[in-house]
Amino acid sequence: MRTADEDPADAELLAALRAGDLAAGGALFRRHAG
Repeated sequence: MRTADEDPADAELLAALRAGDLAAGGALFRRHAG
């Protein structure tokens, strides 16, 4: 299984989340939930 840092789309969302974008965190969660 790849980590979020290894997937280009996930890496962008993760970087935005780390910068304080909570919507990006929600999008990242939805990509991987279920």
